[in-house]
Amino acid sequence: MSWLISYLKRIEGVKIGKYEASLKARELEKLYKLEEIEHLLPHLEKVLQSKRVVVLVDELDRGWDASEDAQAFVAGLFQACLSINQLSPNLTVYMSLRQELYDNIPALYDDAQKYRDLIEYVRWDEVGLRRLVCKRLRYNFHAKYPQNHWAPDQPSDGYLWNQFMCESFPGDLPSFSYLANRTLFRPREIIQFCSQIVDYARENSHTLPLTHNAVSLAEPAYSDERAKDIAAEFRLQYPRLLQVFEGFRGVNVTLSRNDVEEICLRIICEDWPAGDYPEWIENLDPSNLVEILWRIGFLCAHTAATATGGLGTNGNYVGSHQFASLNLRKSDSFQVHPMFQTWLGIGEAST
Repeated sequence: MSWLISYLKRIEGVKIGKYEASLKARELEKLYKLEEIEHLLPHLEKVLQSKRVVVLVDELDRGWDASEDAQAFVAGLFQACLSINQLSPNLTVYMSLRQELYDNIPALYDDAQKYRDLIEYVRWDEVGLRRLVCKRLRYNFHAKYPQNHWAPDQPSDGYLWNQFMCESFPGDLPSFSYLANRTLFRPREIIQFCSQIVDYARENSHTLPLTHNAVSLAEPAYSDERAKDIAAEFRLQYPRLLQVFEGFRGVNVTLSRNDVEEICLRIICEDWPAGDYPEWIENLDPSNLVEILWRIGFLCAHTAATATGGLGTNGNYVGSHQFASLNLRKSDSFQVHPMFQTWLGIGEAST
């Protein structure tokens, strides 16, 4: 029965002889046609004659499980936003969607050519993250030292960062690259990491600029929290993901493809406790599991340095957030992303 309903949802319409019937799912029909708010639109148009209204639709990844219903809902919402935006030039509806969700909803990019000028891609790299952090540093330093005795009138990002943290860590790795290495290039992650470093530095009476020692104190807690957060983020699509991550505990920093696929095979075939088996891995082969772990950011894959255009900060190992179009099957070695290494006790993660 569920297969039948799923099949009917995909039918746009059916024609038998001269009769044509629409078989769209009722709830999706209402969403596309804005039926539930249609009686409010005239009032909205009246308000828009004298007011400008901006509507922000966010956090659509909450509860996301990649099911047909979830995809259809987001696709319908996208169409609804387009429809409402045509009501008045004084009304703008913004819909925020993570890139991986957009990539998983074919209905959104089937007609992408029609809406390409309406879509803005927000991509972060190490340079952008550093600019963001330095803006926050600049604001806080000005708030603490309003007379601006501590720096020139317009201190550069490099100057600001070096007031906060040593320029480089052991091995001549730039300190900010070390921190950015331990994120999926999400602003909230670099902010969380910096905040935790500050908290631990205060507790242990470290002075500015902070050294690698201060960072190493904060990194275990940060790594633990991020592992749990990523598992929670994908809890509907990939339940019990944290237990899957545990299959990599204590492995080498660098793993060959055979090593990674052997670990994945053990995870798939493991004798899980009753009720704990993650059913989504049941029909996977090891290469499929490697692909999933790379897509969610847990694994980094080896690639030629020139192929990424300098996107990688972790040597020649890149994650899907850095180089989504990478042909993963051509990668012969992998690393667990540095963000998870301390939590998993992998190699000498802190160095």
